[in-house]
Amino acid sequence: MRLTKARTSSVVMIVAALWASAGVAMGDVVVTRDGKTLIGKATWVAGGLVVATGKGKVTVPMADVASATFDSPTTTRPTRAATRPAEWTPFDIGVNDAPGRAEIGRSAELADRVVLFDSSKGFHIKKKGFDNFFLFGQKIRGDVTLTARLRQAEETRLARAGLMARASLETDSPMAMVSRGIEGESSLFRRSTPAGVSEESAKSPSRILGAAWLRLVRQGNTFSAYESTDGKAWTSIGSCEIAMEEEIYVGLAAHSGGIVNGRTLFDKVELKADAPAGSVQRTPRGLVARGGSFLAGEVTRITDAQIDLARPDGGSVTIPAADMARCVLAPLLPALEEKLRTAPAGVMLNNGDFLAGQVNGLADGQIKVTSVLFGTKMVDARREAAGVVLRGVKEEACEYEVRLADRSVLRVGSIKLAGDKLVIKDGVLGDMKARVSEIVGVRRP
Repeated sequence: MRLTKARTSSVVMIVAALWASAGVAMGDVVVTRDGKTLIGKATWVAGGLVVATGKGKVTVPMADVASATFDSPTTTRPTRAATRPAEWTPFDIGVNDAPGRAEIGRSAELADRVVLFDSSKGFHIKKKGFDNFFLFGQKIRGDVTLTARLRQAEETRLARAGLMARASLETDSPMAMVSRGIEGESSLFRRSTPAGVSEESAKSPSRILGAAWLRLVRQGNTFSAYESTDGKAWTSIGSCEIAMEEEIYVGLAAHSGGIVNGRTLFDKVELKADAPAGSVQRTPRGLVARGGSFLAGEVTRITDAQIDLARPDGGSVTIPAADMARCVLAPLLPALEEKLRTAPAGVMLNNGDFLAGQVNGLADGQIKVTSVLFGTKMVDARREAAGVVLRGVKEEACEYEVRLADRSVLRVGSIKLAGDKLVIKDGVLGDMKARVSEIVGVRRP
């Protein structure tokens, strides 16, 4: 029986589900144009793929490949949760008088204790501030539940300690933190947008004297804070919505209020992480070409002639502006992505509002847009803008659709192996090279 495109896709999904339910690593899946499904380790060779199955090796010319999905630990699986603090990393957020450090209990009695030493000053409430914290944790993907008991912290008016989740290590990064201060009340603090205002989102209605259990939960874009006196019965402090990408930083956080080597003691630390499939998938930052390709990265400049894009791997590309249709400037939930996809020329704001008009450029973090209703207006690209529409998309016919680990989707005319890289020829973006380990999937549209 010859499979249609829809049936081919269904076979891949069903096989993947069966393997996952059995607790077995998926392996690579290659579907040929005559309907055969091969599961095993796929290796790129000149002119096609070699699939090592349980019955031997099968060579599939690229012309015979209908789709290929690659199960690479570095691309398709979630970041491993380092549940033990002994595997975590210290991060100084901002410039501190002395580097922060963490000590892990080494004896049987102290095996679950973490002591933080910091000289940081904290953040400014209700101001466009810059965080000054010591964070001890890790970068992790997907939904997260972090629990710990705060045993002791510096007893000064400005000191706070607790559990933090943040989009990046930048001082003005979006963040959520459940923390306690000298008054014995737990609070949920947040910064909803880059360079935005830090504010107290919610506060516990009661006080806990002495040690207190804290919990911070991330589910998609929802961050929820809880407290407890015994680690069993939990009281909700509050929740807030903050748009962050799938990978964020999570850990124990403290600031001594300026005391050098201030001391904070945690114990009963537990981190649980769920696979990204359980959370809402967000469209990453990047560029959409007129032909339909999506190239992930951060747009740094737009002129009449070109657009500059900083790629996730640290490189950069410059693309003719006339060949680009849309710019995604912030991680988008599905509803906002659909709104940007169908919008006319102009700028979409973070709250979903749209400023229709001609985009005249992006420079120094400011977007210049000329609107019939509002005239010329400047929009802050980091704090206010979610996306830019230059023109519509008209998908062109292509031979292959290539998906990369950074979630780029390239509609290409040809693929050619060159050493450990694929040369991908995109009609608009030109020739691009990607390591074979970065290829997540290939299919014929």
